[in-house]
Parts: sequence; C-alpha cells; structure tokens
Amino acid sequence: MKFGKVPFESLHHLSLSLPHDHENNARILTRSKGEKLNIRFGCTAWVNKDWIGKIYPKGSKQKDFLQSYSQQFNTIELNSCHYRIPSIDQVQKWANVVADTFEFCPKVYQAISHWDRLNDTRGTTERFCDSIAHFEGNLGPSFLQMHPTFKPKEFGTLEAYLNRWPKGFPLALELRDPNWFLDQQVSDDLFQLLEKKKVIPIITDTAAFRDLVHMRLSTPKAMIRFVGNQLHSSDFNRINEWITRIKNWSDLGLTDCWFFMHQHEEMHSPTLIKYMAEKLKELGIEVKVPHIIEEPETLF
Repeated sequence: MKFGKVPFESLHHLSLSLPHDHENNARILTRSKGEKLNIRFGCTAWVNKDWIGKIYPKGSKQKDFLQSYSQQFNTIELNSCHYRIPSIDQVQKWANVVADTFEFCPKVYQAISHWDRLNDTRGTTERFCDSIAHFEGNLGPSFLQMHPTFKPKEFGTLEAYLNRWPKGFPLALELRDPNWFLDQQVSDDLFQLLEKKKVIPIITDTAAFRDLVHMRLSTPKAMIRFVGNQLHSSDFNRINEWITRIKNWSDLGLTDCWFFMHQHEEMHSPTLIKYMAEKLKELGIEVKVPHIIEEPETLF
C-alpha cells in the first residue's frame, strides 16, 4: 500500500484531525435512529505470512489463512476482484470457509472503473455481478474505486453508470480527485445522486490526501478506508478521533460501518484494529475484537 504514504519524519508536522461533519449528516442519520450499529473490521487480504504467530496459529498453511482470518475479522476488502473477475467456483469456495456473519466486499473490476471509465461496461458489469452473487449471504457492498483522473466533468458518465448498476447489489464509491469535494455545487450534486441511488460514499483517510476525508454521508451506512503509518503515534491519535466520531454517528442513527485498515506494512494492521475495537467496546458498541497472539513490545 503506497497510496497516501508520506515520509515518516513528516508525520508530526501534518494536521491529521478529522474535519467537522457535513451539516446534512444529522438528517441522514436521524432517519434510522434507534437501530443498533453493526460495525465490521477488516484488512485488504488474508494471505499474509507475517501474521503467522501473530493472528494465525503457528504452523498455519496458506490454505488455512482465510478460515483463520475470518475468525479474527468479520469483513475483507477483496482487492483481488479488481484485477480479475473470480470464477463462480472460486467464490463459492471462499464463501464456504467463513461464518454466516462474515462479509466479502469486492472491489469492482478495473476494466469497468479504470480502463473503460464506466463507458460501455454493461456486459462486464453483468459478469462481475453474476460472479459475486454467489457469495450469497456473505456478500457485503462492492466498492467502485475510480481512477484519480476521473473528474467532475464526467458526472454524467457516473450518473448513467449508477442508474445501470444492478439492483440488489449494495455499492460504495471511492473518488480520488479532491475536486469532487472542494467545489460546493459539484459536491452537492454528487451527494444528491448518491443519496438517491443509496450508494455509500467511501471516506478515504490518509496522511497525504486530506481533501479526501470529506466526512459526508448519503445513507445511514459508512465505509472508511484508513491508511496508517506503521503504528506511528499519529495512527493512534487519528484512530482515537475515529472512535469518537463513530460513537457520535452511532448515537445519531448510524446502522452499519465497514472499517478497512491499511498499513504500508500490513503486519501492523491487526494491532491497530484491536486497539480501536477494544475502545469502541468500552463505549458500549458491540464489536468483534481480534486476538493478537504476540503483541509488539511497544506501540510508539
């Protein structure tokens, strides 16, 4: 994970606080006030040999990694789907390994988002959805990550694609050009569309690209992609702010949250998830807490 990386020595000099909520969030969340928050934590892959002896039992084989992963976390950012559409047989094999409550969140195939930029993609989208449909009850929202050069002038293309997106497949959207959020009229048009289509706007929290931390919701569901920095003290400061924000959103009516942890060295991701999950549990939010077999000697 290179996206959002900054020199380690620069982290103390950056302003990494979360922006204030958008004024529309309270209206969006009040609709579902009273429902219990379902929060899911996950990483970007289950194949990680560095986790053997950390969250996977010592002596684990790669064929057992998904089962061990699903015992620690309850969702996965399934990036492999971005590079190729998995076979139905492969999807079923993955689904058969995990518990009923586990959710796969597939990243939309790159031919749709990057190569064709949402144009003339009906057949490819149907093939993608036909494949992931076989996750059945283990299917979470797919996430459509657009190329960083996908700009607001292509709003019409985005709207047309969201209108064609198959019903019954929840979708989240990640836009990486900050102009989608910096121009108020562009942002308002975007979020009106997302609210109408019930698409979840992904909040991307990195040290390098603070304009992408837009803190605006379109549904009572949130998806956060957090990029940390090897358990630097700023990681914990940023996570502490997220703990407070998610608790506030929960009190207002947030019903679902998917929180995906990225680290430039993924061996550190479980430690930060465990820290966050324990703090949320202390605040009365029911959450799955991973078990770390071996903790690092120090977190700072």
